[in-house]
Amino acid sequence: MTPSILVFNALLQGILPTQGLDGGKHVVKLMRLNGIKPNERTLDLILCHLHFVERAGPRTLFRQLYTLVGPDLQPTEKHLRIITRSIQRQEEYLLHGRGWDSLKSFVANREVAEVRKSGALEPFDRFAGLTLPMFRGYQQLAEPFLQRLENCDIKPDPETIALRIRHEAVLKMDLEAASEVFRIMLARGITPNAYHYAALMEGYALQGDADGAERVLQTARTEGVVPNVALYTILITAYCRRGHPYKALQVFRNMVDEGIQPDVPSIDAVASAFYAVGSNTMAKKVLISLWPYIQPFPSRLRSLPVLKLAWHFRTQHHRPRNTVTRIPKDEQYKMHLKLAELMKEWRRVAPANEPVRWSKVKEEIPSEY
Repeated sequence: MTPSILVFNALLQGILPTQGLDGGKHVVKLMRLNGIKPNERTLDLILCHLHFVERAGPRTLFRQLYTLVGPDLQPTEKHLRIITRSIQRQEEYLLHGRGWDSLKSFVANREVAEVRKSGALEPFDRFAGLTLPMFRGYQQLAEPFLQRLENCDIKPDPETIALRIRHEAVLKMDLEAASEVFRIMLARGITPNAYHYAALMEGYALQGDADGAERVLQTARTEGVVPNVALYTILITAYCRRGHPYKALQVFRNMVDEGIQPDVPSIDAVASAFYAVGSNTMAKKVLISLWPYIQPFPSRLRSLPVLKLAWHFRTQHHRPRNTVTRIPKDEQYKMHLKLAELMKEWRRVAPANEPVRWSKVKEEIPSEY
């Protein structure tokens, strides 16, 4: 069989989760030896790995985009979407915090983040009207790629629209604007899926509006969207933030009764609901009793305090996509070394006539404002 880019992309997709960037470098080298150039899907796989597995920050992702594109490989809407997810994850952490103690503080004080009204919605055809924060120059970094999408008359796809809804509902806490984006999507004949409903539900959940989150879930069900564990976890979180742990537990039971397999985040959310109202003993009891949904409970951990027990439980989650983890400096350094090797191999197989130098970009766009 003649090697093709489809074969090498499939190989890269299988190699990255187990061998990481070192394995990716060797796949790109094999591509060069067989005269195969990387395409948009190849770059997509690299960026996804950096975002979801290596926990790379937005500027690292921008650097790869600036460095790896060329005359024969142009950035796509999906590439920008990966970076936008990374920025949203960072912003959400700064606005709402993470972890059980952050949740406990919210329940105790009932301080909902201030709504940041969007005003007139940005032109929708340009990346669903998403604007990136000026912080660290993200909007400036994205501008050349956004301009290309606009020049090519590339309209936003459903996944990008879901990010726009989430931007309004979760980051700006403006559910009115989020609902307006949802209506624009419907007017364009786009059928909403679980991601769109999840974005709306998250906005209600963050405000502790469990009734609103439940209404969105029921609407999704009416429109033919089959509820999944992610949607139920958002609803559980809504009751957590409202300070109703037993209602959160009931939602979990309803989910199980529907035949939906619990995962680590859903169980973590139920247990956190009891911790948030000061019932540490019950939180620990719930966590231990639900642990077997994931794997048998390790009895050696039974004596641990509830927060340490929760930490051990969360380590079993194989893809904690929406969490922000501070990467130690030495690990960051190792990742950048591996990236440099991969980029060097990439340029051998896909040279650019006039590559944009990242050092020049960094000089023009400051990292802090």
